[in-house]
Amino acid sequence: MLMPTTYWLSSDLAALIWAALFIGFALHTIVSDFIYRRIPNLSLLVVLVCQSIWLIGEKLGVFPESTWGSSSALMLIGAFFFYLLVLFPLWMKGIIGGGDVKYMATLAYLIGLSQSFYLLLFGSLIIGIYALLITFLESIPLFYLRASAYRAKKLPYAGCIALAALIWAITKIF
Repeated sequence: MLMPTTYWLSSDLAALIWAALFIGFALHTIVSDFIYRRIPNLSLLVVLVCQSIWLIGEKLGVFPESTWGSSSALMLIGAFFFYLLVLFPLWMKGIIGGGDVKYMATLAYLIGLSQSFYLLLFGSLIIGIYALLITFLESIPLFYLRASAYRAKKLPYAGCIALAALIWAITKIF
């Protein structure tokens, strides 16, 4: 008879810790991109290292398998490089920023290719609404200077994708 595997963390506690880290990463990205228009490399590196430790812990039996996306390490690594390869030419042409490319690749490493693709689409919808809102506010004389300042900088695409990821994570919890 097979004995059940005992993990260092219960699956509920592990899911809660992973969700808290994911939500913290999304909030940090939202604030960083909307206020400073930058995605710090250090924050992306910390997330990549934490996810790598988590995946190694899963394989060693320290943590239970994640319920937050694909748990296959090779699939997650493939998703990471897929977004780097697909979005890199867009960065080279100046269509999106380098931080947006790195954020999407990191997000794919966290939750997998298919779920990150849906968040990319949802984030695109959010950035469209944001751009329309800024355009509308520019037409009102009272808000013109403030809205123009937001338009002068590039649009916070990674911040909008992070907002989509935050909404996804909250709906997954509840």
